[in-house]
Amino acid sequence: MLHRIIRSVLFATITVGLTSTTSQRGFAGDQKPVVRAEAAKVAHRFVKIDGLDIFYREAGPKDAPTLLLLHGFPTSSHMFRNLIPVLADQYHVVAPDYPGFGHSSAPSVDKFDYSFDRPLFYSYGSNPPLYPKWHAYFRKHQPPTLIVWGKNDKIFPAEGAHPYKRDLKNLEFHLLDTGHFALEEDGDRIATLMREFLRKHVAEK
Repeated sequence: MLHRIIRSVLFATITVGLTSTTSQRGFAGDQKPVVRAEAAKVAHRFVKIDGLDIFYREAGPKDAPTLLLLHGFPTSSHMFRNLIPVLADQYHVVAPDYPGFGHSSAPSVDKFDYSFDRPLFYSYGSNPPLYPKWHAYFRKHQPPTLIVWGKNDKIFPAEGAHPYKRDLKNLEFHLLDTGHFALEEDGDRIATLMREFLRKHVAEK
């Protein structure tokens, strides 16, 4: 389901043209981005996938590199409401709500298989067995990776961040003085780190 959501949402961003506006937040750091007028506009849209209405937010020029922001538990694309406008001056930003989250359809459990692949938190136990495959992929392909982790996170403790350093050679690693909802506590710092990382590794428009 998740890969179909991603594929369909990205396809829909090319074909749908409705726009609504959200507020823009300040930007911390030495360099403040120049946000064009069209980049400050965030579209709130829906796409139909397997009979479900999947909500997503979209901003930025369509011909720019696309950034896909996937939320965690127990949140939605709302967690990116301040981050999206800060990135959308140079990137095409898309952030969907998973089924059962945010504004997307929330079918009953007897009609929809809420599993981590879909995904939902209560089936998180199906996730750790996949870790060896993920780390094998990291060792083989060495994707440039930015890890920004809240060192006070009680749900995903900071100890879980360190194993990535064993397998990823092209890694930027930051532990912030935040809890699980790091974007709410230190969003400006995270935006700065993301822009610096993307400037190094992603071809800009």
